[in-house]
Parts: sequence; C-alpha cells; structure tokens
Amino acid sequence: MHALAEFVAIGDAAFAIPPAVWKFEEYHAAAAAAVQEDIGLNKIIYKLVPKRMAEPEFWRLYFSQVLHVLSRRSRA
Repeated sequence: MHALAEFVAIGDAAFAIPPAVWKFEEYHAAAAAAVQEDIGLNKIIYKLVPKRMAEPEFWRLYFSQVLHVLSRRSRA
C-alpha cells in the first residue's frame, strides 16, 4: 500500500500537471495503450479508480510521473 500512497502524493509534487490545464482527452489514446502494455497498471487502476480518485485524476498523476521521468532522463 506504500506505493499507492506515493502515487497519490504525485499530485502535490512540483512537477505535477496542474489540474487547471489537464485535459484527459488529449491523453486518452496514450492511456489506453499503457493499459494494454502493462498488466500491473490495471491492478493499480482497480485499487484507485473510483474508490480513491476519478479516472481523469488517476491519469493526470500517471502522466505527470511519466513526463517527469522522461524529462530527467533527457537531462542525464
């Protein structure tokens, strides 16, 4: 459960996509592809959506983390 708490905490990180600018529609196709590629992602979604957060919020946090990791790698 520790990892789930860390995931939820992404929303408070400086790198998080602000809710005011987040548009789930722009990421929908990428979200669908991610779900098909990663079975572990399905497990996380099942635990969090809709019990702890709405689906668009889940994807805002997920893509915030993905973009942050990609940004860090490109600087390395």
